[in-house]
Amino acid sequence: MVGTKKTHKQTEAFLSYVLGRRPEEFGLIPDEEGFVPTKEFLKAVNEEDGWRNLNTGMLNELKMSTADPFLEIKGGLIRAVKRENLPERVPALDPPKVLFTGITRKSHQVVLEKGILPTRHKYVILAEDEHMAVRIAKRRDPSPVILAVNTAMAMDKDAMFYQKGEGIYLARYVDPGCFTGPPVPKEKKPSDRSKKKVEQIQENTAGSFVVDVQNLERHKGWGKNKKGQSWKRDKKKIRRERKKEWPE
Repeated sequence: MVGTKKTHKQTEAFLSYVLGRRPEEFGLIPDEEGFVPTKEFLKAVNEEDGWRNLNTGMLNELKMSTADPFLEIKGGLIRAVKRENLPERVPALDPPKVLFTGITRKSHQVVLEKGILPTRHKYVILAEDEHMAVRIAKRRDPSPVILAVNTAMAMDKDAMFYQKGEGIYLARYVDPGCFTGPPVPKEKKPSDRSKKKVEQIQENTAGSFVVDVQNLERHKGWGKNKKGQSWKRDKKKIRRERKKEWPE
């Protein structure tokens, strides 16, 4: 069973609430058929106290442990069997003045230039509460970039907003200039730093030369051996000459 502190009934009640009634409360946006990506669902549930250990194996166990399953898992997607209480997507004719959305640091520059486009979802997901926008975005990037969207400016450029449950809004696209956020950080150039180190080394070693220790040792040893052999030959020659000086 799922853990030792949660009964099957408690688990069923909680997961049915997340998937079948209030997914937006956890930053989840089901598609038209009620499905959400299983990995995203687990990340959202694991953020909740008491549910940090829930995993795919446990979900399959829950599905197989009852004759009347309350979950449906198919192709990396999951949904509740009972979905009649899911919030519908409705046009937001008077959305909040400011909505928040998160993007990855990698996409920061492109978004500033081309606008906010959907990525893993059909729509751009926006939240009325900035903390919820951060929570959703952190599932893709541990340090996301949070943007504040001016809905009036976006609607002047024909953007259409939809509400999907309490505090969650959707848009197909947000034009550049209709949102604000932090500037793109300037990238450090390692090449400049390396160039500076090379220049410092060159300055410190100006007028000097590098000694090849291995060659020095090899030549040193060669000279010594040659000199030693020459001295031995001279010594033998002297002995022969001295021997000749003595009478036989």
